[in-house]
Amino acid sequence: MAVYPVPNNPLVAKFAMVFSHDQRTYVNTFHVSLATEWTLPDLQDLANFVQDWWSNWYKLCVPVTVSLVQIQTRKLDPTDPIAYDKPVTPPITGVRTGTDAPGNVTVTQSFRTGFAGRRFRGRLYSVGVAEGDITVDDRITSALVTLLSNAAQNLIAGLLVNFGQMVIFHRPLPIPNPVYDNTFTPVISFVIENILDAMRSRLPGRGR
Repeated sequence: MAVYPVPNNPLVAKFAMVFSHDQRTYVNTFHVSLATEWTLPDLQDLANFVQDWWSNWYKLCVPVTVSLVQIQTRKLDPTDPIAYDKPVTPPITGVRTGTDAPGNVTVTQSFRTGFAGRRFRGRLYSVGVAEGDITVDDRITSALVTLLSNAAQNLIAGLLVNFGQMVIFHRPLPIPNPVYDNTFTPVISFVIENILDAMRSRLPGRGR
């Protein structure tokens, strides 16, 4: 089994949004950079920003059966591994009503850096889809595409204004790559895939 080195870049923070859906837990993870090293107040501000972003934009895209329950922020520095976990109390639910699609059904949003290759893009898998937002040919409606686009655009822009840049972090690999390991590339655009996707790990008993 490959052993991955610990991520190490004090200019980068990871934030994870933890969701509850019946007895399952879903997680969306992102990275953001600062011009200077992250501090605990920075991580707290980041968590507050993420909760506001969910409330104003992302929850508009997902079913009422999905709730944001916690936001986790981490500085990627093994010598100063500061962290802040923000409980969302009470949990904040999505707003899409009606019957849900099965839990493994998702929508893929790809965050792009302007460079080709998997190393230079990130993916967000939406945490639930309402059946009313699905067309007969297994696509999402134009209305949901618009909502997801608004959420993605406001995440990129909001992080840039309030912190640094949303980034794709290049985690170190078992075989060192001095060019890319522990570096990051700024996100400059996004693509919403309107064809439904699936995540087996989101089925009951299959993990997060």
